[in-house]
Amino acid sequence: MRFSLTAILLLLSTLISAQPRRGDALVTFSLKDGRYEAHVNKKGWQAPITIPLCEESTLSEVPHKGHALYQKESASSLYKALIKPISQYLKPGERLFFIPAGNIHFINLGALTDDSGERLCEKYSIHRLSSWDEYDKTEDKPYKAKWLLFGGMDYLADPEQMYASVRMLHIHNTEHLYKDIVPQDQRELSFGIAEDGSRAGYNNLEHSRREIKDLWALRDFGMSFFTGFKACEEEFRFIVRTNDPFIALISTHGFIKGEGESASCGLLFSGAGHTIEGHELPHNLNDGILYDQEIETLDMSAASMVVLAACNTGLGIVTQEGIKGLQSAFKKAGVQTLVLTLWSVNDKATATFTKSLFSHIEKSKTKHAAFEAAIKDLKDSEDFSDPAYWAPFIMLD
Repeated sequence: MRFSLTAILLLLSTLISAQPRRGDALVTFSLKDGRYEAHVNKKGWQAPITIPLCEESTLSEVPHKGHALYQKESASSLYKALIKPISQYLKPGERLFFIPAGNIHFINLGALTDDSGERLCEKYSIHRLSSWDEYDKTEDKPYKAKWLLFGGMDYLADPEQMYASVRMLHIHNTEHLYKDIVPQDQRELSFGIAEDGSRAGYNNLEHSRREIKDLWALRDFGMSFFTGFKACEEEFRFIVRTNDPFIALISTHGFIKGEGESASCGLLFSGAGHTIEGHELPHNLNDGILYDQEIETLDMSAASMVVLAACNTGLGIVTQEGIKGLQSAFKKAGVQTLVLTLWSVNDKATATFTKSLFSHIEKSKTKHAAFEAAIKDLKDSEDFSDPAYWAPFIMLD
């Protein structure tokens, strides 16, 4: 998707209005006339500097290559195309804030390697933003927020058990709150590449239930968790409508439905397997499939952070406003920070990552410090040091 001149001027004017702090580099990527550009701003500069980058065709295969992008040769090539031209303005230890464009949305800049072979996440603190409005927000410490944990779901749960757990929600709340929105495109859901140990497909996840139990053991207050037949779509829709600050984990399967501008995406909750297999759930139960169109109608303004521990949750359709998909849906719902994935993630590695992330949050770290520490834990581990395991995870403000 190419940016129009109007959109580029809007981006530049917004970048100028964001006042850089000392030690921060602000970068807006754009796509103009078939070439990517970087607009760089730092404290003390009168105006951003525009730097030509690579041709649009250089990144044409990015959305489809997944972890192959971060092996040595490819990670170095992407660095030379996107970061090396601006590296003279960056200092080790600085914070790099950026807004992506085009297929840069699907690249983990921190996993690229510089000319010495060093990963950029080891060199800079990298922050991905949905808009420059996010830059001026004071980051909170989400350890004070309540934890809402959904995982270990039973996709073929007994509908009678499901109904028993959410019956009061249907009785005491107006019907429209739990009315399913089903996209007109009824083609099959796509769950990514069903590699061994990945969160693709819609089988019950071996490590997801253990993931929730491990997080439950981290604290003895301010937590609600839902597993098995209780991890229903209705329960999620209800509990996120709180006024109290919270962070949420959704440990499940993600999917894409259809192609092009009409494509939709979403997350599975308990009972979704019945719907996928063509069976309607009784008692007016939700179908267990939470589409992006449904998410964006929720009020999640109390959400400090939502962790989408599922496959391909950072993918979608590139538009001038960003990515149309789960990230735009949760942002419209009011979520401040998202943790997303760029390809089909390994079940065990994902459970390890989320446990580490929440452990660091519990140690009173900020969201970004906790995220960076969790990535480092995974990268430095014996089992998950390959970028195939840690590089899919990105954080978006």
